[in-house]
Amino acid sequence: MRNLKEIEQELSGCVKIDKKNWTRMYQLMSEVESSQLYRERQDTPTFTSWVNALAEDLGVHVSLLWSRKKAGKSYDEYRQRAEKKGRKVADLEDLSVSPDSINLCEKVAGKNATEMDRLIDQVVAGNLTREDLRAAAKARKEISGLKGPKSRHDRVKAADRTESEVIVTASDIVMALKKSTWLTAAKEYARFKQAYQCFPEFRIDAGTSRHSRRIDVLIAETVTSTEKDSVVLRGIEIKVDKNDLEGDHKMAEYTDFCDYFYVAIPADNQLLREAAESIIRPAWGIITVSKNGKINVIKEAEKKEALFRDKTLATCLVKLMPYAG
Repeated sequence: MRNLKEIEQELSGCVKIDKKNWTRMYQLMSEVESSQLYRERQDTPTFTSWVNALAEDLGVHVSLLWSRKKAGKSYDEYRQRAEKKGRKVADLEDLSVSPDSINLCEKVAGKNATEMDRLIDQVVAGNLTREDLRAAAKARKEISGLKGPKSRHDRVKAADRTESEVIVTASDIVMALKKSTWLTAAKEYARFKQAYQCFPEFRIDAGTSRHSRRIDVLIAETVTSTEKDSVVLRGIEIKVDKNDLEGDHKMAEYTDFCDYFYVAIPADNQLLREAAESIIRPAWGIITVSKNGKINVIKEAEKKEALFRDKTLATCLVKLMPYAG
């Protein structure tokens, strides 16, 4: 067995080319932890103190080391669950995904091991980007009112995860809406440039509260535009709970900021669909999202005059502008 100094020297090399070696960093840190090699240093009586000292020695932020450790642990747990089911997944050494993506999967999935495995499957296959996962994590926290772990000590452990039924969550709906496939462009306008931008948690100032409101998703697109250089604004409110739908009295305010307004719900929730059909205004649309991310337009939205669409366009522009250097 190697000594601590040899491992620290290898870790130093890994840090220099972190993108390709984060998995090796996790393996080396795990070796130090499991064998308690950190005790070879007089100034590091615990694993945590050793990680803090190592970060200082290498001149990196300690969060970099912890994030690599966390991602590797999450992937190992995922691989072990797959093996128990007879599934073959990529070995840790063969991964070409970032540790940030793995950690974001955990933020989105929470304690649902089935959801965690589904997300990692998609990340490894290249079907989910970090941007998609960030939007999903934000949706889980802000739309569902759930808070993530405050520190690494609060992270969900393997023993906490349960094999739960895969249900369509608010974050799943956000990820599905990141793609424009649910919109149909008229053939006669195909010559126009087709652009599509999805903005989760879009802030608006309705003037009815001291605090700004937020549309769950605001989509600015030219896919369905019938005029050159014309942008269509679609506001979408996500509802995965019947009580939340029936108790929401703010939705009507959002229609002044977009051309079309929809309520988005899980496809397999018939009670929620019936509630949505009974509550929405005649001009509002309804879309459903299935477990595989397919979007169906159950009721088309009608175009309404958006009194504050100029404010929406201005906010979109600001969001897309690069930061001043």
